[in-house]
Amino acid sequence: QTLLEGQILSERDMVGVMTLTSYEEQRVVLGLTPRTKEAKIREAIESLIDEPGGGTDFYPAIDKAAQLLRAQTNLAYKHIVVISDGGAGDQAGESGYQIFAELCNKIAIEDNIVTDIFTLGNTYDDGNKDSCIAACEGFGENAGLLKGKAVFLGNKSIESIASELKEIFTSKEVTEVMNEDFKASVANEFDF
Repeated sequence: QTLLEGQILSERDMVGVMTLTSYEEQRVVLGLTPRTKEAKIREAIESLIDEPGGGTDFYPAIDKAAQLLRAQTNLAYKHIVVISDGGAGDQAGESGYQIFAELCNKIAIEDNIVTDIFTLGNTYDDGNKDSCIAACEGFGENAGLLKGKAVFLGNKSIESIASELKEIFTSKEVTEVMNEDFKASVANEFDF
């Protein structure tokens, strides 16, 4: 709610919603939509409340989100926010971290896409926690270089999530992009 009320996101921002589960193929519930279409965004988020459970595979969902963001050449700042119990089912990759951490590092370096992971509850283990941190902040030669943040909320309230999101979206890296001069351009798609 804090994000949608304009306290953090501006009318220039876009929001998309998708599922994050191994129970079914990851599904785009709402493609990138202007923040000003608040009712449509809220409806998409609320539609997830009764989604069936299942395991959590981060890699396919993050990969799909990155593909959708790559296709948007008009976005100055690209950000994936994952909200989960943190218990990723993805197998460990070559780095020793789960494969989604390797993907997040790759898309951060190659595509400048930032990933933040918010974990709720306490069902994850130390390996899951380490993988989430490695995905957001980097590991190996990228250790500490990525701009993402892994946030472990435990059983805190939804207000805590909103507070953490506000902190991230008002960070220097994000506000520098948000405060740049906006220059609209229109492509001529019609042949007259």
